[in-house]
Amino acid sequence: MKKYIFASVIAFLFLGFSANTNAFESQSNNVKAVLDKAWDDYGLLSYQIGITDPIITIAMDEMKSEKELRKYLNENLSKSDLNKYDIEIFEKNIKELKEEHLKQL
Repeated sequence: MKKYIFASVIAFLFLGFSANTNAFESQSNNVKAVLDKAWDDYGLLSYQIGITDPIITIAMDEMKSEKELRKYLNENLSKSDLNKYDIEIFEKNIKELKEEHLKQL
């Protein structure tokens, strides 16, 4: 009887964890798709979607408009994504980044 209860509890925990992981991946993939579409138009250089900390960190070309990027994100991310994640945007000079990269090669 104890083995049956133990096995049931383990199965329940596994299924719960599996469903939770799939839900996060689905939500994360939606955010990733929106950011991928913005890559060229808004001069994105990199982005990171936080797992443990609900933060989307974006580095963008300083010659592009952060205001326009925020408008795009507000229009294209779901309300639940906007409520879940804080969005941090850092503007960088793309020429300086390329020079740094070449020095490292």
